[in-house]
Amino acid sequence: MKIIVIGAGHGGLQAAKYLAAGGAEVTVYERNSRDKLCYDWIDDVEPTVFEELGVPLPAGHFRTANVAFCIPGMEAPIRVEQAETSREWSIERRPFAQMLADAAEAAGAEIKYESAVDALIIEGGKVRGVTVGGERQYADLVIDSSGVNSKFRASLPAEYKITPSPDSDELFKVYRAFYAPVEDVPTPRDTKKIYLKHLGEDGISWCFVEPDREANVLICRVGRLEQATIDSALAALKKSDPIIGDKLLRGGYVCDLPVRYALPRMVGDGYAAIGDAAFMTVPMIGSGISNCLRAGKMLAETVLKNNKTDVKTLWAYQYEYYIKIGAGHVMVDIMKRMLLSLPARDINFLFSSGIIGDREMNSIATGDKLTMSPAQILDKLKKGWRRIGLLLKLVKAITTGEKAEAHAMTIPKDFDEYKVTAWQNKLDGFFK
Repeated sequence: MKIIVIGAGHGGLQAAKYLAAGGAEVTVYERNSRDKLCYDWIDDVEPTVFEELGVPLPAGHFRTANVAFCIPGMEAPIRVEQAETSREWSIERRPFAQMLADAAEAAGAEIKYESAVDALIIEGGKVRGVTVGGERQYADLVIDSSGVNSKFRASLPAEYKITPSPDSDELFKVYRAFYAPVEDVPTPRDTKKIYLKHLGEDGISWCFVEPDREANVLICRVGRLEQATIDSALAALKKSDPIIGDKLLRGGYVCDLPVRYALPRMVGDGYAAIGDAAFMTVPMIGSGISNCLRAGKMLAETVLKNNKTDVKTLWAYQYEYYIKIGAGHVMVDIMKRMLLSLPARDINFLFSSGIIGDREMNSIATGDKLTMSPAQILDKLKKGWRRIGLLLKLVKAITTGEKAEAHAMTIPKDFDEYKVTAWQNKLDGFFK
C-alpha cells in the first residue's frame, strides 16, 4: 500500500511512523527544509501522552508553571494551582518535530524536504494522489497534514462534505516572539500570565517567563491581527511585565491557529486530514500536539488493520477520534465563543463576583469540559442576581454545550451517508 503525507506535522509524522513500520510505502512531502520544520517556539503538551504512546520526551523539557489569569478591571490575577505532577510538559516544537521525523525515517518512511505539493489528483470524483513539482504521484491514501489553511482540504470534491475552510471567528491570528530579559529586573512571582480580553479586544495575550528567563510573548486576536494591535499590546505587556526586553531572540511573526471543534468529517475516499488540517487543537487555547499524536496512531491502525482506504474504512478513525477526544472539545468551543463575545465589563463581573472561579478556570486552562449541578447553578444565581441576563447567557452556553457534546458522542459507528450527514448537520447547527 502506498501512502503520501502532505506536510511534516506532528500527527502526519506519527502516522507515517506507524504506517511504515506496518509495511506501507510511505512518502512525506514537506515544503520546508529540516532545520525549518515546524514553528520555532515552546508549546505545552499533556503529560501522559508520551508514556502512553512510547514517545520519548525531547531534551530540554520542563514542567509548566501555574497559570495566573489577568482579568480586565481586576488588580490581582486569578491563580490556578495545579500539582506539579499534573502540569503539562513544556517542549520545543521544532526539535520535537525533528525527532518524530527521525523516528518515521527509522521505521522506513521517506521524507522529502523542500518538496511542496502542488495539488491533489482527483479522478472519478475521488482522491488518487498528488502532484509535486509538476509530476503526478499516485497513492492509495493521501494524509493531509498541511495545516489549518490547507488548500488541499479546500479543493476536495463537494461530495466529500468536508468543511473547506474555517470561519474567521474560528481562527486565532497569533504573534509569537521570544525576547531577551531585562537583566536588572527580577523574575516575577507569576511566570505564566495570561491576559483575557487584553486591552478590551477579542483575544488574549500572555507573558511566560521561561526557566532561562526568556520572555515568551503571545498576542492573539480572533480573525485578524494588525501591526498596530501588536505594537499597542506589546507596549502594554512591557509595562505590566517589565522583564520583557527589546531584543528579539526568535519568532516575531504572525501565524494562524484553529480554535474550533474538530472536523465532523475528516475522511473521504483516499483522503484523511490530521492535525491542524482537521482542527485538532483545543478550542480554548489552540494547542493540540497530544491530540495529533494520538490521532496519528488511530489513523495508522485503521489503515493497517483493514488494508483499505475507502471512506467506509477510514470512518473508523473519525469515529475513534470523536469518541475519545473530539466530542469533549465541542462544549469547550461553545464556551470560548460565548466568553469572547462578551465586553470586558461583563468578563470582569463574571470573575469578580466569583461566578467563574477556580473550578471554571481549571477547565479553561486545561481545555476540559465544564458542567454544573443544580446546586452549582443555584449558587451562581445567588452570586449573579444583579446581572441575571448575563448569568442566564452563561448558563445557556453551558447547557447548549452539554447538549452539543452529547450529540457529538452519538457519531455513527459505521459509515452511512444519510446517518453521517444528519449527525454532521445537527452538530454544525449548534455553532450557527
